[in-house]
Amino acid sequence: AMADGAGQTLEQQAGISLGLHDYDRNAINSKHTLKFKNVGNPGTYNRYVGNGKGAYTGIVNKILTKGYPAMAADKGSESLDYLFGGKSDSAVTNYTPAGGLLTLDKDGYYGFDADSQNATYDTALSKFTLSNRPCTNQSDTPCFAPFGNDTNDNKYSFGMNLGAEFYMPKDGKVNNQDMVFDFTGDDDVWVFIDGVLVLDLGGIHQALDGSINFATGKITYDKTQSYGNPPAATITQAFTNAGKTWDSTAYKTHHLSFFYLERGDGGSNCKIRFNLPVKPSKAIDIEKETLGTIDADKQFQFQLFVGSSSTPYQGKYSVYDAYTNHCSKKCHHCQSSYIYHPAQR
Repeated sequence: AMADGAGQTLEQQAGISLGLHDYDRNAINSKHTLKFKNVGNPGTYNRYVGNGKGAYTGIVNKILTKGYPAMAADKGSESLDYLFGGKSDSAVTNYTPAGGLLTLDKDGYYGFDADSQNATYDTALSKFTLSNRPCTNQSDTPCFAPFGNDTNDNKYSFGMNLGAEFYMPKDGKVNNQDMVFDFTGDDDVWVFIDGVLVLDLGGIHQALDGSINFATGKITYDKTQSYGNPPAATITQAFTNAGKTWDSTAYKTHHLSFFYLERGDGGSNCKIRFNLPVKPSKAIDIEKETLGTIDADKQFQFQLFVGSSSTPYQGKYSVYDAYTNHCSKKCHHCQSSYIYHPAQR
């Protein structure tokens, strides 16, 4: 159950945080290891990997440092917190969008696709606005340019991050579909689960795809990496490589951290699609464990109490179904509500 979210964006209701960061192209490279604008010698991580090539893995460390990526030890270990709002930098302007980027379909998938949607960040409203339009020439055309397509300063050199708590459903399935997080785009993308690097699409490259399947545990890429070591092929392996252990216990809460950079001067794309049962803001977890065979439409009653009050809470709240990623009921002045089999939380 969760408090009523009237007036909130989809992202706010779902507890998905967003960060958007605009970099001064003429100053962002100063005194930093990670460079923008495709500089450096061929074969280095600050240079375009080449047409049709895979990612440059191993640019960042396998675990987050105080919530942010850091350069790998062999690349100096500098924290990238300054790129994502964790540290002040005169070459970075940080924004905290309220939302507007993601949509939620009837099957419980959150998504954004720059191939068909134009996302513009409205600084006055502090949120993205979406419009439909095709973008097909991905190698040369910036399909994802939230600050505008008019100048190189607006088209290039920016970053974005996304964070969310989510539940690990039983058997890694949502609505009988494998739970997945899928990204296609460029340039650098790093996805961390519980602070561990799981998806590594680092480097300046053309649009590449990477996917995490929580039902099979597999991590897949559409192209073999161009440079660096082969990335982990499973979630378990990614955690082992970081000296950690992956816990896939049903309904355990995990944290996803997504980091995106537009570093090269060329095409820019971003496609995100996932059906993770995200934990809404202001949420209270309610779980009913049953034994034996239960009818599919079986209802279980619950009541909410605030503090030491002996009177059930009667304010506005919604019942959010972690199995379908949808709000199943809105309640106002209710003394009790229900959860349904197989799992609503």
